[in-house]
Amino acid sequence: MSISSEITRLQNAKASIKTSIEGKGVTVPSATTLDGYSTLIDSIQTGGAISDYFNSSAVGGGVNNPPTVVLLIKKVPGPITITSSASNLFYGCKSLIEAPVVNSTATSFTYMFYNCSSLVSVPQFDTSTALYVDRMFYGCSSLTTIPLLDFGNVTSLQDMLKNSSKITDLGGFKDLGKAYLTTASANYSNYTLNIPGTKATHDSMMNVINNLYDIKTKGCQMQKIIVTSTVLNRLSVEERAIATAKGWTIATS
Repeated sequence: MSISSEITRLQNAKASIKTSIEGKGVTVPSATTLDGYSTLIDSIQTGGAISDYFNSSAVGGGVNNPPTVVLLIKKVPGPITITSSASNLFYGCKSLIEAPVVNSTATSFTYMFYNCSSLVSVPQFDTSTALYVDRMFYGCSSLTTIPLLDFGNVTSLQDMLKNSSKITDLGGFKDLGKAYLTTASANYSNYTLNIPGTKATHDSMMNVINNLYDIKTKGCQMQKIIVTSTVLNRLSVEERAIATAKGWTIATS
């Protein structure tokens, strides 16, 4: 794409966002620059469909055409409510530092925070209806903290945490494996939880292990959790055995 085309695209996106913001009852002064738009969005009354800014043509994007203006947004007021899909919700928001609470009945959370490279932590939000969380936190290179998330219905989590190697504190993934099929092969890639980096604490790993569903009793084949050798060495043989007894192998990457 040429520079002139990119400038035109940026100008059109800015005009669309201005229209959307003013549609929420907030005046956008004519001299407002792009880096001032996030402050205006912050001033919108919470509880509305703030997610419209991320799912509409106003910011464009999606997986095949990452948004331009969205990259400038640092904070989104919340809570926000998602009733259809949370996929790509904050895709490519590289300046996003603080994510809002998301109330959701969505089944797909794929690419939700994809490449949100400034995001440090996420709040507690409802994932109890989630089926797919593939690449949910992919490329969140500053992310250190993820609270306890309900994964009781999750059936696919490929590359959920890939390229997010600063993760330190995990609340665990409640009932992960409960929705796994007994007909799936051992170490099935869709079922594998990969925790990258060397920073996950002992307590975080125990949160993960203690919240796993007992897939062995359910009749599933053995599935695995992949960690680095540094993280694995923080667990005693007895602690690893807790996971094994539930049908999970903890392996090194």
